[in-house]
Amino acid sequence: MAEIHQRAYGIEGAVAMARTRRGGQFDPHIVDAFVEHTDEFLAGPPAGDVWVAALREAPDRHQRLDDQSLDALLAALGDFVDLKCPFTLGHSQAVARLAADAASVVDLPPDAVAFTRRAGYVHDLGRIGVSNQVWSQPRPLTAGEFERVRLHPYLTVRILSQVRGLERVAQLAGNHHEHVDGSGYPRGLSGAALGLPDRLLAAAVNYQSACEPRPYRPALAPEAAERRLREGVRAGGLDPVAVDAVLHAAGRRRERPNPRPGGLTAREVEVLRLVARGASNKEIAASLVISEKTARNHVERAYAKIGVSNRIGASLYAMQHGLVASAGS
Repeated sequence: MAEIHQRAYGIEGAVAMARTRRGGQFDPHIVDAFVEHTDEFLAGPPAGDVWVAALREAPDRHQRLDDQSLDALLAALGDFVDLKCPFTLGHSQAVARLAADAASVVDLPPDAVAFTRRAGYVHDLGRIGVSNQVWSQPRPLTAGEFERVRLHPYLTVRILSQVRGLERVAQLAGNHHEHVDGSGYPRGLSGAALGLPDRLLAAAVNYQSACEPRPYRPALAPEAAERRLREGVRAGGLDPVAVDAVLHAAGRRRERPNPRPGGLTAREVEVLRLVARGASNKEIAASLVISEKTARNHVERAYAKIGVSNRIGASLYAMQHGLVASAGS
């Protein structure tokens, strides 16, 4: 944010922005450090290998994570990437849960279930290497734009390959758009090159994405998402065993009651979910068939109950409490 304001308004503009948002959007301690050392913060990247330099400075670089800590770290990375676009909020955790549940349905061993879940958390890390202008297009992508989209699984692998011990997770995460008939991307793998975890993750990504809104279409109902997966099986791209497992897991998830933390009403949860997806009060009103004034009142009451004052805080709260996942997940 500071870098954007520096480019638009200069260093003074970046400092003014940080001070204005101190204690609201930004942590006061971080703002104070930024104001005191502005030149250092806004300097260009250091010469040499930035990754090596970052590892050298990390205070816990020799610490080995246990399974629980590793899961928490990978989930946080997925959440960070999902924040890139409002319509992907909560996507990675939903995919991870669905893929892991599907892996359990087909009786994969516990270590395979864990690797499938971890790959789900980070399958979209490569999205950060593709501009939001591409992801947010409401029209069909041009050939050049789609080539950039096709790169994101490769970028996911490149990012994860920097970390020893994540090689298996990296490979599985990078295959989430591969199809059993070779029609997928980025490598066009097919047949025996794709194990059951690969096929489960691909089906889970396909289903979860269908249940989420995109700039070019609304979210599909679970029944429509199921039809889309069945069509993928008939076309030869998706594995029928994997699709059956994912749909079985998704059906079980829909039977569970929706979470309502913080004393929120069912309507306030709906409103908060739409806020997190980037909807305006007018769009919330249209979606829920209520007046704009009523929508605004729901937003204000929800903010008061969860202790936030803006859309960013509301979005983070919704993501942390599992409120942004669609009905299909």
